[in-house]
Amino acid sequence: MKKTSKWMVVLGMSLLLITGLAFQVSASEMVGPKAMETDNGIMYMTGGLGIESRAQMDKAADRYNLKVVVANTSGAYLADAMITIKNAAGKVVLKTITDGPWLMVKLPKGTYSVMAAIDDDQKTRKVSVSSHLKTIWLHWKL
Repeated sequence: MKKTSKWMVVLGMSLLLITGLAFQVSASEMVGPKAMETDNGIMYMTGGLGIESRAQMDKAADRYNLKVVVANTSGAYLADAMITIKNAAGKVVLKTITDGPWLMVKLPKGTYSVMAAIDDDQKTRKVSVSSHLKTIWLHWKL
């Protein structure tokens, strides 16, 4: 009987520890996306994991003119896409890995090639940006 009680206490403590760690991870994710800038002055923000993160990004949307959304063909959001944006001359202006399904970028007006890769599957879209936010969706069949 005492042996069983001891294991119940150990099990209970383990569950409390795991629950506490899960709460810490959730709390750290609630910090939200932050605006970043490349060496060549391109401002961008990536995130969108969760409703709060997307709401924060929506509030900042007027600062950006390109929004890239990565999802599977059913519409479920994806993350960890390697995004490379090249200008019309073929020069890389941004290369990053998404922290969530959304990437917002402030680019000079012009035409760009947006390449996104998840695993070995790459998608490419040409896009013209102006001063208004333009959204493109890239879909994968997973």
